[in-house]
Amino acid sequence: MTRGNADEHGSHHPPATAFNVWNNEHGIRGHIIPKVYFSGTVHIDRKGYGTMHIDKYNEDHLITMPKVHIEGLMSASLAPELSGTSYIRSSSGYTTKIEYYCKGWVSGKRNSFMATIFHDNHEDEPIYVAEGQWNDKYTIKEGNRQNILETIDVNTYSRTPLTVAPVQNQHHLESRRAWKPVVDAINRGDIFVVGQEKSKIENEQREMRKQEKDHGKDFPRRYFSLAKEDPVGGSLRKG
Repeated sequence: MTRGNADEHGSHHPPATAFNVWNNEHGIRGHIIPKVYFSGTVHIDRKGYGTMHIDKYNEDHLITMPKVHIEGLMSASLAPELSGTSYIRSSSGYTTKIEYYCKGWVSGKRNSFMATIFHDNHEDEPIYVAEGQWNDKYTIKEGNRQNILETIDVNTYSRTPLTVAPVQNQHHLESRRAWKPVVDAINRGDIFVVGQEKSKIENEQREMRKQEKDHGKDFPRRYFSLAKEDPVGGSLRKG
């Protein structure tokens, strides 16, 4: 199977990330341009979207992203969860709405979700409904009917290992190397060092942007170039 991906911080101050992924064998390719905002220290509101093209059906899809919040920072027992609503909008005229639910104080399960697929402008007439836990088991039902078409257990699927270069061999601005002191502090549960190392990175980036501005230079990107518009994303957002 032919796979590939490339990602880069297209801008470090303000932070903007570009990510491209492709699978030539299956004719799937797309890019993600999330803009991450922090509200507090453990809540992440991810503004932006991703797009994906499927060659077999000549379809484009626009994908928005749910919010993330992380519990257990002080205890070094991290428990990230997704919350809110995200959408997958297709050029075929169908939309998928995914609602993520966090575990409450009294009831509920972690990583719960409900997804509905419907024809555009007919959200109250779902074609399929998937519901359960995205990291464990969930069911797929047809429309509003209660009969279960299939039960998915993600634990039965093998995961493709992520292959990355050793941190010491990475470029000094690659994420795993640049943010390693922050990650190490999070793993130790040292919230004070987390703040110090995060501020250190941000201040260095601000100084680099100031020097570039003083010399009339733009932030040098290794893999991506700045696009004035995104025709796929623009058409699906307006459609």
